Amino acid sequence: PLPVCPVHGALAQGPETPSAMRVVPVPVLEDNFAYLLIDELSKQAAAVDPVEPAKVIEAAAREGVIICSVLTTHSHWDHSGGNEEFSKLVPDAVIYGGKHDTYKPFTRLLDDGDTVRVGGIVAKALHTPFHTPGHVCFHCTEVAGGSGAAGGAAAAAAPDAAAAPGVVFTGDALFVAGCGRINGRGTPAQFKRSLVDVIGALPRDTLVYVGHEYTAANLRFATAVEPGNTALAALAEQAKAALAAGKPTVPSTVGTELAANPFLRPASAEVRAFVSARLGEEALASDETVLAGLRSIKDSFGLGSSAGI
Repeated sequence: PLPVCPVHGALAQGPETPSAMRVVPVPVLEDNFAYLLIDELSKQAAAVDPVEPAKVIEAAAREGVIICSVLTTHSHWDHSGGNEEFSKLVPDAVIYGGKHDTYKPFTRLLDDGDTVRVGGIVAKALHTPFHTPGHVCFHCTEVAGGSGAAGGAAAAAAPDAAAAPGVVFTGDALFVAGCGRINGRGTPAQFKRSLVDVIGALPRDTLVYVGHEYTAANLRFATAVEPGNTALAALAEQAKAALAAGKPTVPSTVGTELAANPFLRPASAEVRAFVSARLGEEALASDETVLAGLRSIKDSFGLGSSAGI
């Protein structure tokens, strides 16, 4: 039988317990990433978007950790489609997802700012709804105080995590050098807020773990938008080397994306010139219209035929 977590349901009141956070990418499907978010000291872990549960559970066994929870970024099948099978294979795991998305099955739904404990790690849900109504990113930090005994624990109003930067799982909101589509009821205002005001406001050295390996295609578009961006050129060289070696292009950092990702750079002269040349001066009315216009150009650039790109 699989090992189970010692406690579920609420933040335990106990002695302060340090943690050591580690992330293990697990390639799934054709180009998706699932992840293990590991607290090394308690050996507890959360599985992020485990669409192929067997692969993620095998990875956990190799790492010697217990999966206590599932963090689901959004309801698209290639991210949440493994939840039902996962709940059968690891019945003690608490399955979390955004409040405004629909999951089957789920244990708890998270609103913006709700937190989940993984040993001595706090994962904070950040509502980033332009791709799906309930899309959330998870900003994860080690806490200075709190009990590592709360395996999987709660979607409650826990104390804020320590100020030290951590990691963020961005699902289909932000990719390396790119972003997800504005789908359904998503709006330009949500798009700009999610990317610039939420993800872009995290500490610059926060490690960014994205939902897909779309980096090569994203870099081709980004380079067409900002050919004079030296940070982008450096990122392209790093990504090229990683892919040639058979390695993933994650993690990036928030600082790298602010410098190189055109979807976080609505004030860039090159970004604005690129948009206005194709959509007219009216597309420069606001940061929201610049970024939404840029995304619409990307949709027909020839690089984004799959739903997530």
